[in-house]
Amino acid sequence: MFRELSGMANDSKAEKPVASTISIGSLTRYLQTRKFGEVSDDNFTHLTSWIFANEKTLIKWGIGPMALLLAMDGDQQAISDVSLRLIQLLEEREKLGDGPETHIVGRGKAIGLDLVNTVVATLLKSALSHNGGQFPRDFAALLYFYVSPSKQQIEKEIASRIGRESAIYLAVKLKEAGLTPSIRKIAKHLGVAPSTVSRWFPDGDFEKEIENGFGRNVANPYLKK
Repeated sequence: MFRELSGMANDSKAEKPVASTISIGSLTRYLQTRKFGEVSDDNFTHLTSWIFANEKTLIKWGIGPMALLLAMDGDQQAISDVSLRLIQLLEEREKLGDGPETHIVGRGKAIGLDLVNTVVATLLKSALSHNGGQFPRDFAALLYFYVSPSKQQIEKEIASRIGRESAIYLAVKLKEAGLTPSIRKIAKHLGVAPSTVSRWFPDGDFEKEIENGFGRNVANPYLKK
């Protein structure tokens, strides 16, 4: 998904970190000469304080603090550059699959979503405050793909729904046959781990769903006859 988007730029700009060598000193000089424009003092203080506090982390991921400051002033090129870098980082994250957030972020394998959220919010605030609400195509594309579920997420949700309905169907049939259904029995019949079946019922409503289906003509098209 993000691989295709990265190809939108016809040059090698997206392959390079954005302004990754900015120091606190240069940030301070920028702040001393900055024009506030349409961004309120409160928003300015909040966002710039966050950039100062996270400068090293931003540089680590190739997101230039100066580029973010320029983006806050509505600089279209800066917004585009940061957007393209985030697209690259999200593409790299997507390649790692659906591992736990603490695992892939804690080991430095991928950028954390909290960081992405704040950078995106900063770009969005700028886009809404400058240039009549107009923003670069790269940022629009970033927003679209960031909020869209990945192929892995869609497939996971479909598999979970099919598994849940299959588990309910089998449990009801076991109860109708005079047997006591359990997560272990269902898991064994479906060839999955008990923990997988438990994840299909995150609200702990396995037994409730059995009761709801008991005595009714429950059908499950997913199971082979």
